[in-house]
Amino acid sequence: MNQASTKKIFQTLLGCKILAVREIPRGFNSVVYKIIDEENKTYIAKKYIRYPNDSFDRLEIEYGALDFLWKNGIRSVP
Repeated sequence: MNQASTKKIFQTLLGCKILAVREIPRGFNSVVYKIIDEENKTYIAKKYIRYPNDSFDRLEIEYGALDFLWKNGIRSVP
């Protein structure tokens, strides 16, 4: 995905003009973006990668782990 189409997607999702989108160096499971809007607000977006022939749902696993932590009293989670 190129910079212009990535910017357009985030403008649509956030409902505001996006000035900059920067891909943060990633690991194996996801792509993370730093997004800055016209009011200089900063956002972080995460795109989970799905590899061919891989049924591993990375978003579901991460959400489940965070939900488990929250339900067990650990509140310093996103």
